[in-house]
Amino acid sequence: MDCLTYSDLKAFERLAPYLVETYEQGVIFLISDLEKTVAKYHSKNFDLPVMKVGAPLEKEGMADTCIQQKKPVSMDFVRAKYGVRVHAEVLPIFDDEQPESIVGTLSIIYPAEPVVARAFPYLAPMLSEMFPEGAFIYMTGRHRYSHRQASAKFDMPDIQLEAPIPEGSIPWEVLNTQRPVSRELDPSQYGVPVLVMSYPLFEEDSDGKQKLTGTFGLALPKTTALKLREMSNNLTQALEEIAGVVQEVAASATEVASSYNKVDSNISAVHTLSNNINEVMGFIKQIADETKMLGLNAAIEAARAGDTGRGFGVVAEEIRKLSDDSRQTVEKIRDYTREINDKLEETSSLSEASVRISEEQAAATQELNASIEEILALAQELDAISRIV
Repeated sequence: MDCLTYSDLKAFERLAPYLVETYEQGVIFLISDLEKTVAKYHSKNFDLPVMKVGAPLEKEGMADTCIQQKKPVSMDFVRAKYGVRVHAEVLPIFDDEQPESIVGTLSIIYPAEPVVARAFPYLAPMLSEMFPEGAFIYMTGRHRYSHRQASAKFDMPDIQLEAPIPEGSIPWEVLNTQRPVSRELDPSQYGVPVLVMSYPLFEEDSDGKQKLTGTFGLALPKTTALKLREMSNNLTQALEEIAGVVQEVAASATEVASSYNKVDSNISAVHTLSNNINEVMGFIKQIADETKMLGLNAAIEAARAGDTGRGFGVVAEEIRKLSDDSRQTVEKIRDYTREINDKLEETSSLSEASVRISEEQAAATQELNASIEEILALAQELDAISRIV
């Protein structure tokens, strides 16, 4: 239907209160004469209060354009004008008696919001509470934010309805690239890291072509991820400190083991010296025995010589005494060296035990260090997981 007659209009007005409720999205019927709006009908779920009965026609507006052209006019209005995107079809009304004479217009106005925008008031409140840490959901047109829904746990107060889209922001990037954008914001803005995902919205125009109409965004706080990241950093720092201490202990244990090895080597050398002393003592004892024997023989010969050999007998007696003293001294030295050997063997046993314990300690610290490295690797995995969560 391209136009109406005045009679048609009267019939339409009788049905208008019922017709407005047949539009799922809602509708407004405006009737005007050549100067002002004379009647208005609207659905319960859709109205534009700025459109009032008695309001003069806007110069070069949709009704005025229809009157001037005397033919139907189709117009789209962006959200900035009425707060919602609308489409208007305006039909001219002609006089029954003078078909060429236009007497007014009938405007049919209905919302032209995308499906996502129409569903937003119903779905967004529920969706925002479905995430454990809360969520913030928003929509934009081509220039301004059109919808926002905060959850009980999370809000983005800097995003307000009808606020212009800042240059360089995520929605601005989506509008300019016509591609989805996902980015994590650092904690400086909202106190925690926030993952923002934004998608372009398209719809078909009257020619069947896809046109960009706005964006849809979802922002998720990453409170748990931040805690995991902090725990991972603290764990990594603590483990690195422990690993440093363990390495120092391992180095000390290795050094102690080396020192014990040197002590053991010195003990072996003392053992050798003690054995050498025993050999010398044996040689001295042999000389003492032989000397005593010579002294005994000399005494026998002196006795045979009588008075002539008496002085020689005294010398022989002194030689025997020296021999006995030498033998006793050799025995004492041998007792001492035996005691030294016993002590050395005991020290050697203790040294071997200390070396073994030190080596076991070094091995244990190496195992501990390997375990710490495994925990460090797990801490790194924990940090990686925190960036995904």
